Amino acid sequence: MKSRVAQLLPLMLLWACGKQVDPNGVIGDGTVDPCPDRVPDATFRCHLGDVYYYDSCDQVGERKEACGDVACTGDHCDPAAACAPESEAFCDSGDIYWFDSCGVRGDLKLSCNGQGCAATACLDACAAVDCSVAPPPVCSGTLAQTFQPGTCQLGSCEFPSIGTPCLYGCEGGACKPNPAASCNELTCTDTATSLVWERNPPSLDALAWQQALDYCSALVLDGQSDWRTPTIGELRSLIIDCPATTPGGVCGVTDACTDFATCWNLDDCGVGCAPGGCHMQPEYGCSGIVDVFWASTSVSATHAYAVDYRRAQINARVKTTAQPRVRCVR
Repeated sequence: MKSRVAQLLPLMLLWACGKQVDPNGVIGDGTVDPCPDRVPDATFRCHLGDVYYYDSCDQVGERKEACGDVACTGDHCDPAAACAPESEAFCDSGDIYWFDSCGVRGDLKLSCNGQGCAATACLDACAAVDCSVAPPPVCSGTLAQTFQPGTCQLGSCEFPSIGTPCLYGCEGGACKPNPAASCNELTCTDTATSLVWERNPPSLDALAWQQALDYCSALVLDGQSDWRTPTIGELRSLIIDCPATTPGGVCGVTDACTDFATCWNLDDCGVGCAPGGCHMQPEYGCSGIVDVFWASTSVSATHAYAVDYRRAQINARVKTTAQPRVRCVR
């Protein structure tokens, strides 16, 4: 028995995607037919086990002759010919299947993964999908932020995202700031530690360790010039929602204990908490791209401490090649 594809083929191709071609060469959606000089029924040949007309632009048209259960060879039904397997591949039931020369569907040739198909090809569900603009953040106990651009998967956009715990509640679609912080557009003062932090590092550019030190020592911001790169203990004061590495957590690295061999260990300091979040005080937040920051605290001549706020990890990085960012303090 022939597939229903053969019965519906003229409708599938003449009205594919709702685009019917009128005698003037204009497609139903107003676009111009790429083959305006087409001549209907210019030739005929076998297709899916029957004989079909084709126009001069090689567009299949109406069925000329049904071959029933005999083979179709070249341009005619041939009772003497055996059905040739995998004679043609065509769309059926949303995927591409093989058909023999008698029009009987065979094995799957290509799965279209739910995107559908037309004629001999899978449809591109992402062709008209724009993933250049991320949706706005949503705050409900945790601030869910997405970052652009996204990527299209099966017709839907997927954006890089992070979730920041809002320890002080939500307001206006954002986390409320730490009540111990007093901020303006340029800086935030932590009243608990008396530290003044650069609120917005100038870019996402990563820096080698010495470059980070030089940047902060040359910074003039909010009328002040005594900026410096923070120590590991000061960086750690910005970690939230990760018990091992927040201030007072079991990680042994502090300003008073910096020896890597005796103060740091992987389980307490280097593992941190679940990735994909933001473990930084909400008045600073995470970029979603690079959220590793240098400390001024050296481990050796070649390594220095840094904090990854996406995971709340404290690790040593190679000074010349690791290249995190820097947030200055005074």
